[in-house]
Amino acid sequence: LFSNQAASRLLRSDLRLSRGEKFTDVPAINLFADLVREARQSGATVTHEVRMGPRGNETFIATKALPFATEAGEGQAISEGIVIVLHDITNVRRLERVRRDFVANVSHELKTPLTAIKGYVEALLGGAMEDPVTNTRFLEKIDRNVARLSNLVQDILSLARIESHEDAEGAVTTARVDWRSVAQAVVAAHEDEATAKGLVVALSLPDEPLVIAGEREAMRQILDNLVGNAIKYTSGSGRVWVDCRRAGDSNCEIVVRDTGIGIPEKHLDRIFERFYRVDVARSREMGGTGLGLSIVKHLVAGLGGQIKVESKVGEGSIFTVTMKLAQRQQEEIQS
Repeated sequence: LFSNQAASRLLRSDLRLSRGEKFTDVPAINLFADLVREARQSGATVTHEVRMGPRGNETFIATKALPFATEAGEGQAISEGIVIVLHDITNVRRLERVRRDFVANVSHELKTPLTAIKGYVEALLGGAMEDPVTNTRFLEKIDRNVARLSNLVQDILSLARIESHEDAEGAVTTARVDWRSVAQAVVAAHEDEATAKGLVVALSLPDEPLVIAGEREAMRQILDNLVGNAIKYTSGSGRVWVDCRRAGDSNCEIVVRDTGIGIPEKHLDRIFERFYRVDVARSREMGGTGLGLSIVKHLVAGLGGQIKVESKVGEGSIFTVTMKLAQRQQEEIQS
């Protein structure tokens, strides 16, 4: 049995045989016993896909067995063997699963408001339109569901655009942008929404600029999602803080803190996943698409930053975005 180091790493096993051992005595190689047997019997190349490891943490391997025969020398017996080629396709299979899950989730999210709209329209056409109170109530529900559909489509398009930028090197055009001006614009845009709920949104800005090499629209979208969520999940008389500050000589932090419902600890590792919701019913009732934080994570990463979250149920949440200051500002600070 001859193998290279890549095969040993992939199979997580020492593939060397002891004296008297057969290749089928090695558990990792025994996975391919049927493949080898079929190749020897048919004399043709045989391909299979093998799955290793526990469910949820599998390794997928595309395998190919090629029989061969060589003559060692004049008058000597023909040597027969099998070459097994292994190709790790785990990432391919995971991407396929993500794509399937995404399509299934999108289908469900589109179908839910469409079903509601259809029901209300049928009720109106069936006579409910004659009652002014019912008519108004149903039209308001239709309007909310249309808005939900619109938000979902916008978020899907945003996510697709972000991911296409990630795949196309240099596709994002950066400029020197001051986080302070972005924060002022975002907080002002949410002022009416916060006031309607009886919330106070406090904005804290430093005297010195917080300039990064970024894309203003991406920065706006990051903060808009975080502030919008903070307002959405904080009840009346609560508070939301937006704090832009320097973090050392080379970084800045954008912190959004609220006194809202909070997030259970077991969900914190997953809230940036597409369509992941801590409370499905509450999120849908409030018009959430389940894509906002996923968009935020992609945008932050695209600008070379990091995001973290801390939260306690009933006390609120703190989202912290950390990004590098533009080189010129770092030099000004250090001087």
